[in-house]
Amino acid sequence: MKYIFFVLTFIYLTNWQAVIALFKGAFFSKRKSLSYKNGWLFNLLKKKTGIRFKFKKAILKNYTAFSLILPPNTIVFSSRILKDFNKDELQWISLHEAGHRVYYHGIKYIPTSFIFVTSGMLILNYYNNPIVNFLTVAFSLTPIYQQIIRIFETQADQFAAKNMDNPEGMITANKKFGKTIKSRIYKSDILRTLFTPHLSYNQRIKLAKKEIESRKKKI
Repeated sequence: MKYIFFVLTFIYLTNWQAVIALFKGAFFSKRKSLSYKNGWLFNLLKKKTGIRFKFKKAILKNYTAFSLILPPNTIVFSSRILKDFNKDELQWISLHEAGHRVYYHGIKYIPTSFIFVTSGMLILNYYNNPIVNFLTVAFSLTPIYQQIIRIFETQADQFAAKNMDNPEGMITANKKFGKTIKSRIYKSDILRTLFTPHLSYNQRIKLAKKEIESRKKKI
C-alpha cells in the first residue's frame, strides 16, 4: 500500500498544475473543451516545425495552456487566454508547446518518471522505518525531478524565442501571467524552483530580450 501512496503522491507533486487544471475543467466548466480552429496558428506551427497541430479551447477563467503528451498533436488554450492575448503572445505559447514536440519531451518524460518512481520504491523497500515513509521520499525526490524537467521547459522557451516573429510577445505574455498569478508557489522563487519545472516570468523575459538583442546584432 505504501508504494501506491508514494506513486500517487509523487505524480501529484510533480504534475500538480495539470491535475488542478484537469480537475477544474472536468468539474467547474460547463463544457470540457471545444474545437478551436485557427488558420494562422496552424500554418505558423507547420512552417516552423513541420508538424500539424490541432487546437482546443477549455472554458476556464485562468491563464492556462498545455499540449497533450500523446498524439494527436493538440494544444489546449483556456478561453481567457484566447480572449486576452494578442497574436504575438499566442505565438509564444504555441511555439513553446510545439517545442516540446520538436524535442520529443513527451517521450522523454516517460523514462524519466519511471526512473524516479522506481528509485522511490526501492528506497521505501530498503529503509523500513517510520521516518522514511512515502511522503518523505516523494517530497525529497520531487525537487530533483523538477530540475531535470526544467531542462525540457528551458529548451521549449528557447525554441519559442528563437522562432517567434516578434519576441516582444514573449515579454508581454509573461508580464500578463505575472500580474494574474495567484499561486503562492509561483510567487516564491524558492518554492517555484523546488516544486515546478518552469522558469520564472522574469527569466523568460530575459530570454526574450536576449533574442531581441541577438537579432539586432545581425542587422
